[in-house]
Amino acid sequence: YVRPDSVDASAGHAAVAPSDVHVWAEYSSGDGRWYELEPSPGYRPPAYRVGWRLWATRWLRANARVIGVVGGTAVFLFLARVWWIDALLTLLWRAGRWLPDRPRVRLAMTVLAIRGRLAGWRRPAGVTRRAWWTGRPGGESLRRFFDAADALCFGSRRGTVDSSAFRDVGRLTARQMRRHDRSENSAAYPGAIA
Repeated sequence: YVRPDSVDASAGHAAVAPSDVHVWAEYSSGDGRWYELEPSPGYRPPAYRVGWRLWATRWLRANARVIGVVGGTAVFLFLARVWWIDALLTLLWRAGRWLPDRPRVRLAMTVLAIRGRLAGWRRPAGVTRRAWWTGRPGGESLRRFFDAADALCFGSRRGTVDSSAFRDVGRLTARQMRRHDRSENSAAYPGAIA
């Protein structure tokens, strides 16, 4: 045992007196690692530092439930992202009822664009929103919505958006858009899997 006050730092060694001769006990943890113990009073316990692997294993074991819950939730949210983002967009759409007409139309265009992206639809460059959306499912209600939006934005300032067209467009979800694409592809290619 080397007492801390017997260390000569300049010489690089320490004096060990006969009274300092001491042994430690070691025990095996059962997984191949050995740990030093200091059962004798008056002696400083051996300096033992936990390695990063052991620290990480202990931390993972101690927090396994939390990691499982957080990881499971993250996986669920990722896999169900179309559903919950669509649900948030529906809430946003409904809250937009109280907006004036022009901001309401802007909100509707944004919600349609996000839902289209969720469904895997990308609007090509140089194609207007009207031309892109009216060829999609719900084309008639989309046409009425775009007519009302055009009249409001480019026509008279007093025009109002047709609430039924607005309601119909709000009901068009990303899942319905995807379903329409699958049925359209299976009709175009009879051997395709829907």
